[in-house]
Amino acid sequence: MYSIRSEAIFDAAHRLPDYPGKCSCIHGHTYRAIFDMKFDASDINLSIKPFIMDFGSFKKIIKDLVDVWDHTIVLYEKDPIIASMLDADLNTIGGLGLVTMKHIPSAENMVTQLVREFIIAYASYAPKFVLKDWEIMSGEKILPMTIFVTLYETPTNAVTFSRKYNGKNS
Repeated sequence: MYSIRSEAIFDAAHRLPDYPGKCSCIHGHTYRAIFDMKFDASDINLSIKPFIMDFGSFKKIIKDLVDVWDHTIVLYEKDPIIASMLDADLNTIGGLGLVTMKHIPSAENMVTQLVREFIIAYASYAPKFVLKDWEIMSGEKILPMTIFVTLYETPTNAVTFSRKYNGKNS
């Protein structure tokens, strides 16, 4: 088994509507997202291409995903507070920076979304990145893998979600 890892840090605010505690208020975190891709060694021929995936390409996929949330307020798309925020015309004081999710933005839902979006980006990796010609020369397809993403909401509290990608579906 081979594993490659990269991570990103981003700052975002969120709230959990109807939560019976302080997380129902808008509050912020410095999130740390760790992405681990695991590959079966039998799928890899390092004599043709001496690495599994270019780290620069790996980091670009991750950066593109987390930059959507960096320095924003992440809210559930049906959160009633959104209407109040829009009515207050917060754009006059530096912008709202609002990002909505289809689910309540708990760490569990956020990490699930990161995994799903990572697989979509990884599936389109070969046509988009600089190693395209090398991958075509070596006759390789996008390798099957399992992605594990651990999202730290605080320095000591994290949630991990993983999903297999077999090279065919996303």
